[in-house]
Amino acid sequence: LRVEVFQGGESQRVNCLLGEGVAKLRSNLINFSLAMPWYREVLPRSWVLLRSEVEQRVRDGCKFMSFQQWTDLAQAKGMQGKIVNICTSFLHETGGVRYFGSLVDARSSSRKGVFYDTVYIDVQWMISVLKGLVRHDRHSLQGCFAS
Repeated sequence: LRVEVFQGGESQRVNCLLGEGVAKLRSNLINFSLAMPWYREVLPRSWVLLRSEVEQRVRDGCKFMSFQQWTDLAQAKGMQGKIVNICTSFLHETGGVRYFGSLVDARSSSRKGVFYDTVYIDVQWMISVLKGLVRHDRHSLQGCFAS
């Protein structure tokens, strides 16, 4: 398995205060992505349907669901068995959802609890929650959980 490393592992100089180097970094990342063999690879229809359903649920105000609900939804979109886990991993890695449980065997994971048994479909909400935790910002966190 050949691993591609951006710029051979060399750093890209960027000044976040002045914005210097941002355009060059952006351009280099786009060119690097376009050169990847998987770029523009077609996704399975069931994955696209699941992603569309997730986007609709987020628009409707849903922020998370249990892994069982997630599995049921994926199966309703045509996925079975390990494909559910593969799609979940893909959507997690590409920022479509956040799932912190074990995909090896989600039902018998040694890490139990709501956090590990939940698929967070509203990624922006999840980021806000984590920011509130890191900053110890109780007021911010209350806004995340108030209905």
